[in-house]
Amino acid sequence: MSSLILALECDSPSEDQIQCLSSRVMQWSETVWLIDLGPFLEYWRGEAARQRVNVVVLWKMILARQCFGFSDSELKTPFLVETLPIRVVWAPSAWQAVVMLSHMKHAGETGWIGPGSSRFLGIWKGASWDVWDHCCTEIVTYWAGIRPPRFDSSKVNQFANRLKIMAARLGMSTPFLMAQLPDAGIKRRFGVWIGRLCTWYREGANDAESDYFPWQSWVAPVGPTVSRFLDTPTLIWNELVPELVADLDGFAAQRLGGITAISWRVRFETDETVVLDIGFRSPHSLGAELGHHRTALVQFQAAVQSFARRNGQRLVARVVGWQIKITAALRVPPQMMTLFELDVALVHEQKLAQVSNQVIVPLLRFGRVPHWTPELGFSELIAPIGDWNWLLDTSATHRPLFFLNSPQPIIVSKGRGHEVGMAPWWRDARMCTERHYAKVRIGGKWLWAYWDGGRWWGQGVYG
Repeated sequence: MSSLILALECDSPSEDQIQCLSSRVMQWSETVWLIDLGPFLEYWRGEAARQRVNVVVLWKMILARQCFGFSDSELKTPFLVETLPIRVVWAPSAWQAVVMLSHMKHAGETGWIGPGSSRFLGIWKGASWDVWDHCCTEIVTYWAGIRPPRFDSSKVNQFANRLKIMAARLGMSTPFLMAQLPDAGIKRRFGVWIGRLCTWYREGANDAESDYFPWQSWVAPVGPTVSRFLDTPTLIWNELVPELVADLDGFAAQRLGGITAISWRVRFETDETVVLDIGFRSPHSLGAELGHHRTALVQFQAAVQSFARRNGQRLVARVVGWQIKITAALRVPPQMMTLFELDVALVHEQKLAQVSNQVIVPLLRFGRVPHWTPELGFSELIAPIGDWNWLLDTSATHRPLFFLNSPQPIIVSKGRGHEVGMAPWWRDARMCTERHYAKVRIGGKWLWAYWDGGRWWGQGVYG
């Protein structure tokens, strides 16, 4: 799963506001929040493709409305969204997002900062040692709270100060210059915990960060809960289904948004209690399946079967009751849609999301990419997702958009590039002949041409 952490500065957001992009949220400080977009990247890519916008633009519009309270009149154009006086950073790692947002606060800067931009690299490389000290103090406080093995907060703070003194002696004006120091040397001299921070700072995104970053998920003060006591204990699934459907209908009436996780605490007649965690790959709407809840019931039944397999036994005691609690939900904001936007694509996306919650393996999303071979014209990842203008411009630049039924002789005045093409050998062995192509300019137009028989032949026209 891809990692993408969003850090934003927001005062006392509500549950609906802070969980508008992901249900995995952490309150880093009084006003700083971290949002893990990784579990929902595919969902938002699908939404962006359906609305024909770039996924980052979609995130910006949702955050501006939900978390910062800007009206539609203030968000008429992308330019107005970009100039909003807010601080938002998204980065490949949580530590990188924390450091960069802290730098923006110290420097009094505002805006949206994302990977790949010159401003992103400038902030990451230019963060001061004061920002480093501030972020180290915060993460050490979290580490002390969870008490990982062989962790001593006083020693870590002492080593952090020593590192700063050594950096000043070596003329390192910013923490980014620590990239010149070897990992083994830092860990040997300043301890393994400071060594991890230096590695994260140098590499930005690190696979080991998820194992040591003190992520503490924010939990809503009161989660929607329902309890059920059966009149007659039973172990027959078909007898449990009507009661489960009734409870899920009650949740659907509360309009909880896209459900992503449910906790099902089952009590048996032996007084034994089992907690089953039920998850959905895509945000699931209980209201869309009112009265039957087939998707949710598939997950409930799969959780029971998985529990029995893990414990190597069959359930023999009858069920006397349970408690169901919604533990995570994506608070998808309502969207203003015109009649012309309610197209078939919306229905297809809803069906795909439902299927992804019912099957065992995750679904893969493919998009079109420019390639001369049709079989290679699709890819699992396209970037930027949902930007159809990018797709058209890229196709028109790299491949001809129109082909002539028969090549025409031309006189070339200007050419560009050179490539070797060959028909797919698996189609017809007789077509496995190489042909040299070039992009040439004739009468103000760029043509796809090839050299044959001592002259140029025009075969295609670029857009």
